[in-house]
Amino acid sequence: MTPKDQEKIDQALARAIYSSGTPLSINENAYWQEAFTLLRPSYHLPSRHSLSKPLLESEYERIMQYVQGKINKALCLAVLTDGWTNVQGEGIIKFVVIPPQTVFYRSIETGENRHTAEYISSKICEVLQKIGSGKVFALLTDNESNMKAAWEIIIDKYPHITAIGCASHGLNLLLNDIMKLDTPQKIYRRAKEVTKHVKATHVVAAVFKKKHEAKNVKNKIVTQTLE
Repeated sequence: MTPKDQEKIDQALARAIYSSGTPLSINENAYWQEAFTLLRPSYHLPSRHSLSKPLLESEYERIMQYVQGKINKALCLAVLTDGWTNVQGEGIIKFVVIPPQTVFYRSIETGENRHTAEYISSKICEVLQKIGSGKVFALLTDNESNMKAAWEIIIDKYPHITAIGCASHGLNLLLNDIMKLDTPQKIYRRAKEVTKHVKATHVVAAVFKKKHEAKNVKNKIVTQTLE
């Protein structure tokens, strides 16, 4: 095992771990260690520190170079952004660029800053300036009032950019309004009662599962026949 081979396998293994969301402690598992020893006895698994620091930083740099290369080659771009909270409840703003292949560009931890139109527009401007505002022809966000207010600030600064609301978010808002009506609410409550009864009664659940599987088999046969 040459140092170059070791480095190449380390990078491939780290990439597989990161992309699959596998815990970094996997290399400390005795069965994984045995499997790798059988596959390549001369290969030494990287430590958790290597996976969490140098290998991760190296992979990040590689991905960012790839993303920047896509942006540099593009003649025009669209930028997608939205505000979220992560699993720790921390506020973040994500940015996705379409040149035209969709690539994740960056996320910003907003910390104590509120997601006001002024704050959001300032962060959007930072991204536009970094990727080249002249290339951007469209900005896509959700339809919240703070985002729409940010549109005005962005368009005033960059008149060539068109701001667009997310169609799926608009549809979601429309369905929320529909579900506030009496008839859909009655249907929804009845469906919940039926679902709850099926899940709470093992005999009914078993019958339902059997019927469902039989229906899937029948549909599959019909589909194959039509093909």
